[in-house]
Amino acid sequence: MNLYNAIKKWLLQPEDCPFKVGQKVECIDDAVRDPAAKDHMKNWPVKGETYTVSKIIGNGIRLKELKNQPISWDAEGEIEWSFNPDRFRQIS
Repeated sequence: MNLYNAIKKWLLQPEDCPFKVGQKVECIDDAVRDPAAKDHMKNWPVKGETYTVSKIIGNGIRLKELKNQPISWDAEGEIEWSFNPDRFRQIS
């Protein structure tokens, strides 16, 4: 099993996410835990700012207001990184 498939298998399913697409969330943690992540994700959430969940993918959420370049995993293709739901709280 390659890395891409291993990660896909490990990821949570969308129904396990505490949020829903279209929901407003507030960032409660904007700390950069892995400096390499900041290299791939130029647009980072800011603590106290409000965002809209645009997609639930694996164990993360994508935000309508923040777009980042996709990263290449290997021959399997490219994906845009997502943010950990633990960094946000529900506001609507």
